[in-house]
Amino acid sequence: MEEQSDEYKNGTGSWEILEKDTKKIAGAIILCQLLDEHHVPTQDIEVGWHLKRSVWGKGYAKLDALCLTKALVNCIYQSFIYAVVKPEHYPSIRITERLKMKPLGLITKYSGIELLLFKQTASDKINQ
Repeated sequence: MEEQSDEYKNGTGSWEILEKDTKKIAGAIILCQLLDEHHVPTQDIEVGWHLKRSVWGKGYAKLDALCLTKALVNCIYQSFIYAVVKPEHYPSIRITERLKMKPLGLITKYSGIELLLFKQTASDKINQ
């Protein structure tokens, strides 16, 4: 993970993910407040990742999400975080599984669309 590209007062922000060999931008990892169905920020924090398709399956999202998850539960004083994933986006679902995030089922609480919700608490073991 590279330097933070944008950070907000509440500890959320986005960080660039760089390719190991070329140092070109491969994507971004985010830590942000989830929006409710009226697009109002909630107190719930999401970890997310956006990667170029050419780097899918190379471990970037898992490693960087792991780093942010550890930082969140150890340093930012948040006792848990969420990940929300479109039900049809299997690569992101696999990342949540590898991070040992607990599946909480389908919800429409955030942004008014149907999403799968996953949770990681500070007491959960975060594996590499």
